[in-house]
Amino acid sequence: RVKELKRGALIIITTASGKQMKYQVTNAVQVTPDQVQYILPTGKEQVTLVSCIGDNVVQNGSVTKKYRLITIAEPVK
Repeated sequence: RVKELKRGALIIITTASGKQMKYQVTNAVQVTPDQVQYILPTGKEQVTLVSCIGDNVVQNGSVTKKYRLITIAEPVK
């Protein structure tokens, strides 16, 4: 249900030791696989979720892998 995350949504990541880290969604964009700038290092802490499921997964009755949904979240201070 990643595609339902909107700007401002809270993501909580729990580590194996039980520590919780909170992130807020700042961007969500549908891209083609060659638009790698969204997954390159940024020099700052963030969570980048990459999903093969965008809004246009089914085209002409078949599944397409043409799009990726990139969701970016930054730490909650």
